[in-house]
Amino acid sequence: MNNKLGQVPYVGVGVAFFLMVSCLQLFLFWPATCQAKDDAGRITSRLVKIVGLDENGLPLGYPKRVVFDPLYQETYVLSAKNRITVYDKDFFPLGSIGPGRGLENVQAIAVSSEGKLYTSSVSVPVKSSVITIYNNALLIEQEIILQDIPALVDFMVLDLAVATDGTIYLVGLITGKNAVYKGAAVLDGAGNFQRWISPQGQVQRKRSAATKAIAGSGEDIDDGASAEGGLEVVEAVAALESVYIDIVGRLYLLSTELSEVFVYDSQE
Repeated sequence: MNNKLGQVPYVGVGVAFFLMVSCLQLFLFWPATCQAKDDAGRITSRLVKIVGLDENGLPLGYPKRVVFDPLYQETYVLSAKNRITVYDKDFFPLGSIGPGRGLENVQAIAVSSEGKLYTSSVSVPVKSSVITIYNNALLIEQEIILQDIPALVDFMVLDLAVATDGTIYLVGLITGKNAVYKGAAVLDGAGNFQRWISPQGQVQRKRSAATKAIAGSGEDIDDGASAEGGLEVVEAVAALESVYIDIVGRLYLLSTELSEVFVYDSQE
């Protein structure tokens, strides 16, 4: 009797079992190939690479920011020399851009889900923070001059992040005689101001600055409670120094003065 057709179900079961066991082994033993463990069995990080040279073999020169582009598997490192060096997935330096591509007094950098590079710099000619967007070839695609936006006049950007829909989040402060904190500025993908996100808390400020910070109003209110320049604790908009967006779209706003991180969902 020809028994080949009758063997097919058994072969199928055998293959399925083999795949199941293989997947189980991969699940159980794959972490061991990617991570190290100490003597107590705790998972520890392993040093993969020390990145310290640019594409010319020269030291980076006081690097101060690093971001990763998951789309192209590239790493961007900003140095104090106003240069951004790009590394491939093996950390080989592909090249860099500098003042010739508009980098001037760069404070922060970010990469969008489309692989575009965003920089925040302080432009000396216009005396304003400027958000510059570079395309995938690292050519300037758009510049957003904050001084041209009424709500952001004199706003100095300390950090920025870009959501998957192109929304731009900026944290920093309005400069002047006294710093004024209004929270995180939200811009649409075209650079139009949308709103403020203004987390609040009990903060200690100088008298003149504290009254301006209440609810981000920017109004100077003097009720005689303390002398000009003195310190007082008020409920006010927190000073924000850093912003981050995770892979599921949650927004993180960090406040050093409150020792808190404010976390918002993707709908804010």
